[in-house]
Amino acid sequence: MKRNALWKTLGASALTLSLALSPAAALSVQAADAPTDAKQGGEEKAKAPKDEVSIPVWGFRGSLDGAKIYSVDVEWGAMTFQYVDSSASDKVWDPDTHEYQPGSGGGSASSWHVYDSENKSVASSDQTSINQISVINHSNADVKAAFEFAGAGTPAAAGEFTVIEDPDEGTTKDTVSGTGKAGIKIPTADNKKGDKADQGKAVTGKAYFMPTGNYPALGGTPTPGTVNWESLGEIKVTIDADSATP
Repeated sequence: MKRNALWKTLGASALTLSLALSPAAALSVQAADAPTDAKQGGEEKAKAPKDEVSIPVWGFRGSLDGAKIYSVDVEWGAMTFQYVDSSASDKVWDPDTHEYQPGSGGGSASSWHVYDSENKSVASSDQTSINQISVINHSNADVKAAFEFAGAGTPAAAGEFTVIEDPDEGTTKDTVSGTGKAGIKIPTADNKKGDKADQGKAVTGKAYFMPTGNYPALGGTPTPGTVNWESLGEIKVTIDADSATP
């Protein structure tokens, strides 16, 4: 899985990342609520004798004890999918039966399927590591994650999210289709129990994405016997404090 690390200290601003529906490089983003000059430092050129250069010095009074420290990892699978078009007589060679099968999905209707590009086959489920987004909360505060899909093409590609509130229990929070936004609350990692020496543990929320509807008009023309990968769009994940307005 690809991974993004989002960090925020003492702030209420939402942190947003976007992931395209194709393999993408991991990214690490770090932010702190210090003045801009304090984050970057600076430089200035003296151009004549007795020129002065002023360097700002920053500080704050107080303690970070009790501060809300936000640290959230977002991980996602390859996000690769296959559309089986029943009207196009899609057929795929099955090396086990030595014959062509009618469509990779095994059904007569047009449909989307999670595609395992490593094994070059359709996945057996629509909830796999391939189409999974994991949001891992290491913060000492509850956080919210919002998932939104912006489809490519005209008309645009559509999709839906199935959000799992408690992966250990398998509880489904909600499924949002089309251009809707799915959300989930992820509890704090400040959850240690018993002796003070015990440590808390990160808490994970999960969402699964599936394209829906017909294959979008992206301008490409399928060539029989070949695979032409096209970008279906982009998923935006927004991490926010749980106290923020949905």
